[in-house]
Amino acid sequence: ACREARLQGEPWWRLHARCDWGPLQALCSGSGDKFPLLMARLACMRLRPRGPERGEELGVGALRSPPPARGDPLSDLQHLCHARVPPPPPEPWREQHAALLRGLAAGLAGKATAVACRALDLAWYSDGMSRLHLNVFRVDTISMHGASLLQAAAASLGGGPVAALGAGSALYALASLFNHSCDPCLDVQFPGNNALLTLRAARDVDAGEQLTISYVDVGAGVTQRQRSLHHAYGFRCRCARCVEEGAGSAGD
Repeated sequence: ACREARLQGEPWWRLHARCDWGPLQALCSGSGDKFPLLMARLACMRLRPRGPERGEELGVGALRSPPPARGDPLSDLQHLCHARVPPPPPEPWREQHAALLRGLAAGLAGKATAVACRALDLAWYSDGMSRLHLNVFRVDTISMHGASLLQAAAASLGGGPVAALGAGSALYALASLFNHSCDPCLDVQFPGNNALLTLRAARDVDAGEQLTISYVDVGAGVTQRQRSLHHAYGFRCRCARCVEEGAGSAGD
């Protein structure tokens, strides 16, 4: 499976390495936004979702092949929920999209650039960003070097900017399908201190019970949880825990 994944990923990763992502990375460094960098990878995957035939150049060949009936789940993200973003999209998104296309142009040749601009238009970018905002996982890793451990510990106590140094963002095609509960039956863990996600039962799971994860800090109070969910995901939780804690707060 690992060898197959490597073979499938090598063509688009080679294209990604040929592009100039400096301007896009500069925009992301200034805003702290990591999703545009994920969109850059998705763009390369869409342009080259499969390995090239022998002698075929990276570029437009992949776009000639008919797409799967419901799209490639790893590059189109059509199976994931999304937010409706009315036109025009936010100005930062337009700037990021322009930087993404400039970066791609450095790695493509000839008419491949024009093909990419048509396939990866602003509507594609806005749709992808709306799906990433609702489905991406935060990945926290800590370097095992002693200095980094001390730095992370100091940041966790002081709440300084160092706390975000080990934070990454990743999209998991299947894990993103789990619904939320403030009393989830699954814990999201990264036991290898890397981006390999593991789901473990947080408690006994009844037969037929829906598997759920939490999108927010379950240790927070009901008011904070509801505020965070509404701000980030556009809904208010009605799980049994929220109903019970909300009724208790109203009665106090």
